[in-house]
This record gives sequence, C-alpha cells and structure tokens, in this order.
Amino acid sequence: MRVVIFDLEGVLIDNTKRLRYALSKVGAKDISELSYPRKSFFWKVFLNRDLAYRLDEVNNTGLKVLAEKSRDYQIVIISGSPCDIVRDHIEKIKKRAKELGLEIRIDKIFCRKGTKEKAPDFKERIIRGIMLWGEIIEVHDDDERVIERVKKYGIKGVLWENLAPSS
Repeated sequence: MRVVIFDLEGVLIDNTKRLRYALSKVGAKDISELSYPRKSFFWKVFLNRDLAYRLDEVNNTGLKVLAEKSRDYQIVIISGSPCDIVRDHIEKIKKRAKELGLEIRIDKIFCRKGTKEKAPDFKERIIRGIMLWGEIIEVHDDDERVIERVKKYGIKGVLWENLAPSS
C-alpha cells in the first residue's frame, strides 16, 4: 500500500486565528517567548475544543493537495492535536470538500489521546508503525523537525509554511 501522510493544523487547517488569540491571552507574540506558568496557560487556551471549532478554518490549498493525492494513494492523517479537536477538523474538511466539489478520502487518522509526548516524537512513532504495513510516499507537515525526521527514513518530506508547501 502506498501512503501519503498529512498533518492537520498548518497544512489542512488554518489555525492562525486561534493561535493569535491564545498568544494574546498570555501577552506574547510567539510561543518561543513563553515559559511556565504562562506556557501552560497558553496551551490550556490554545487546546480548547470550542475555540478551535469557532476559529479554525479549512485551508483550501491543503484541501486541493489532499484531493489530488486521494486519487492515487492511501491517505493517513497524523495530528498532534487532541482527538476531539481532530474529529471536528475532519468534519470541516469533509464539508468544505463537498462545497468545492472535491473528492477526498481519508483512510486512517491518528491523534493524541492523553499523551504528553512532543508532536515530532509522537508523529515519528506513528510513521515507523505505518512503515511496517505501507510504503510512505511523502509526509506533509508544517513542523521542520518532523520533516527532518522522515527524511532520515528516505521519505519525501513536504514542509508547509504560511499554509502552502515550501519544499
């Protein structure tokens, strides 16, 4: 089985409004400025399901790439977000695809269930598992650390910056 993997936020989902809102709540311009306890409060605000539901939008560019890849490959979503937010995002993606007349398929979804594992570690662990049953053609993610990790397995990494592929 040939597989293409997509991240949600920063690739298929535009979460910039929620990010800006959460940063404003802690008085910061960037996550890198934060240390505990402000960082802890930031994550509590940012990972609020209701906030994600209200502020996050589907990235049409990512959706079009997903539709294109859906024609030829198995599609796997690996998101570092909690599963309740991921379910809402998947609903939005399916609804938007229908509005745009795009045919998409999502074959498998992996999301975080109570793990404190950092996103790159979580994603690499899942990717290693997928490699046991499928040939991974490429990985689309907005985290450079994830892209660097997949490259060491000989997998094409597509880095997304500003909601568009940059590599």
